[in-house]
Amino acid sequence: IDPHSDPGLIKKPLADLEANDIFPFKQFTKLGRYSGMMLSHFTYQEIDPDLPASLSPKVISYLRNQLQFQGLIM
Repeated sequence: IDPHSDPGLIKKPLADLEANDIFPFKQFTKLGRYSGMMLSHFTYQEIDPDLPASLSPKVISYLRNQLQFQGLIM
């Protein structure tokens, strides 16, 4: 799916997301504040069913508080 033309809805349970989709982002936390990640336009129903990740304060809060990511989020 191209999220620019069809913003996809990801309906996976949070445990699945953490084991698979979010796993690579956990690795970025090891780089400290000198790293960055770009959020997709997909909507992750378990984290924020109302907004795509790229616009969601809940997704950013999840990255900051749950993953302890300190780098740049764009």
